[in-house]
Amino acid sequence: MKCSLGEQLILKKILGGKTIDQSDLCPAIDNINSGNNSYAVLSAFDYHFKAIGYKNIYQPQYNAIGTCSVSGKTVYHNYEYY
Repeated sequence: MKCSLGEQLILKKILGGKTIDQSDLCPAIDNINSGNNSYAVLSAFDYHFKAIGYKNIYQPQYNAIGTCSVSGKTVYHNYEYY
């Protein structure tokens, strides 16, 4: 929604043990079908939830971690497709 309103979408990531801001994600979202942008957006959200310490509500002992990838219109999480 921020991108459609002309605002920036700045998410977090961990770099060198510190939580920092990622670059604006709107250019990748606005051109989601170009190049590898779908993977860039998916990865940015994956990094963000890890950086903010998001917890799995069903298994709170686990952080929000996983292996995510995109192939065409299919999203894979921990090698299962959705």
